[in-house]
Amino acid sequence: QHLPDLFITVDCGITSVAEVEFLNEIGIDTIITDHHLPSNELPQALAVIDAKIEQHKYPYCDYCGAGIVLKLVQALGANIMDYIDIAALATIADIVPLTGENRVIAAVGLSKINSPSCNEGIKAIKRFFTGGETLTSQDVSFRIVPRINSTGRMKDAYLSFELLVAESKQQAEQIADQIEQINSDRVSLIALSMEKINKMLSQTDLANQNFVVATSKDFHEGVLGILASKLVSDYQMPGFVFCEQDNGILKGSCRSPENIDIHKILLSMSDLFENFGGHSQAAGITIRKQNFQQFLAQLSKALESQPKQQKEHFDFEIEESDINLDFASQIQQLEPTGCGNPKPILKLKVGDCEFKKTSNPKHFQLITKNKKYFICFNGKQYQTTILSGNAEIYFTLGTEIYNNNFRPKTSLISISANSIEPIGEDKELALVSDAFGSISATKDIEFLPDFKSLLVAVKDLCKKSGTIVVARTKEELSAAKSELGLNCYYCVPSNQESCIWYCPGAILNSDNLSKYNSIVILSGSLMPRTTHNAKVYSFKTTPSTIKADKKIFADCYRVFASQKIAPQNDICEYVQEVSKYLPYSCAQIAFAVSVFAELGLVQISDQNGNFCLSVVPQSQKRELTSSKLFSIIQSAAI
Repeated sequence: QHLPDLFITVDCGITSVAEVEFLNEIGIDTIITDHHLPSNELPQALAVIDAKIEQHKYPYCDYCGAGIVLKLVQALGANIMDYIDIAALATIADIVPLTGENRVIAAVGLSKINSPSCNEGIKAIKRFFTGGETLTSQDVSFRIVPRINSTGRMKDAYLSFELLVAESKQQAEQIADQIEQINSDRVSLIALSMEKINKMLSQTDLANQNFVVATSKDFHEGVLGILASKLVSDYQMPGFVFCEQDNGILKGSCRSPENIDIHKILLSMSDLFENFGGHSQAAGITIRKQNFQQFLAQLSKALESQPKQQKEHFDFEIEESDINLDFASQIQQLEPTGCGNPKPILKLKVGDCEFKKTSNPKHFQLITKNKKYFICFNGKQYQTTILSGNAEIYFTLGTEIYNNNFRPKTSLISISANSIEPIGEDKELALVSDAFGSISATKDIEFLPDFKSLLVAVKDLCKKSGTIVVARTKEELSAAKSELGLNCYYCVPSNQESCIWYCPGAILNSDNLSKYNSIVILSGSLMPRTTHNAKVYSFKTTPSTIKADKKIFADCYRVFASQKIAPQNDICEYVQEVSKYLPYSCAQIAFAVSVFAELGLVQISDQNGNFCLSVVPQSQKRELTSSKLFSIIQSAAI
């Protein structure tokens, strides 16, 4: 049994009145260092150090736990520069305001993180992602912090402690290698969990809900907060993720958009919880299973009065000519940015832009006519569009070193566009794209006589949430906007707002569309797809230029089998590449892909987010006429 003379808390203890009383009774002195709000009664410790204690009247109070410890180290006469990089790391990680003394800690600490005298453990982590460039507060938040936090989330946080106190480069790198593997496992676990959550939600009617919730015994407690954050990002409403335990207890984490104070809402029903804590945009909850449905009902009612998500915020609007090294360097002087001192958001009106793939299949670049480049993280939703007319982009601006050159760095946040023109707009290609994939019976689709009848039939539907109208051409888009009075988007909104989705050429993604109760396909349908529980409205049509010609199919099959075509983003880009080798339209080639896939003659796979086609060896001959899709075109009737 170990009985120390002195017990020092870090980042906790300010409300531990009973615990400190016990330590006093057994002869152990206590020093409390904390940054949380005190209760009415303070622990009777030897010293209580918390800048939020009102009677102390210290001029700054927004430190994180490590910031308070840094002040204790300073008071004891030690050189705080020995620890400033660790304190900066914690200050940025804990998302406390980067104002006042915190700003000094973060700025001076970042300078040390970027210097040769940096902590050996931080150095060892940096080597996994840096090529020598100067790291910003965003790099710390998104590259260093997740790695260090991964040990506590997945296994034992003591490993990260050992990293930060490592005295040699060799020791630090050995520990960092272990942490890198743990973090890799964390990333994989999050991806698998999100896949499971999205599958759950695809069977849920989200159109009239004001929050998203997922529960499972399989969820790892260490990543619940990250999963909840992803739900907020994907669905633009509060997200809750719970891990169900065998004893009938649900442990959960929640996050919310900035316009909703979720902590205040949950506080009003805290009598339902076993444990609860957090702040305005995040909270942790422990609740018994028998109270869970009552909690969900009260939560839904409480959220009804909350404001809807506000329009995109920006600090000021600029011209393309303002995107230069001088202006970027001036903005860079605002670093470190983060909570309380956010990076400025800029707005720019652009035209004649395009999206292009990067080496990472998840990420894209927006390129303006004047060759200004904007990185778009996780931007696959924009992959086939170029923007024209009155389009507005929101982004941040900084600096970076690229190929030994110092240049502006622009990171896209979002895009608002009133007019969009696709790459290679092809209505018939779109029709074949709709037919591509799993084919369902016609019981889930209502065919109207023509385009005008379709608009009339769905007008009342569009007055409620949960209806998405798919437009394939500018003419359809214009007519639908005029007749239905809906907002137009170039990707599927996550909040089930009734709207027009302008998606020429691209495949209708049934996973996204399944969030809606009603789907209206304005171009007419070649063949209905599997659409989960949604009701589909359209009218019958058959492409006029696509032929059920066996010679054309033989030519296409030869190119498919030649393996000349590298993986592409989707079927549309794939057939555009194939068309370079054949004298046929993209729609005709896409038709061949769809028929061959239906017959099992080719296999379609996803390779790192890319569309990949391979020919399947056949033991017996397959007749094209056994394809339902081929027969439809051959008879020119549905």
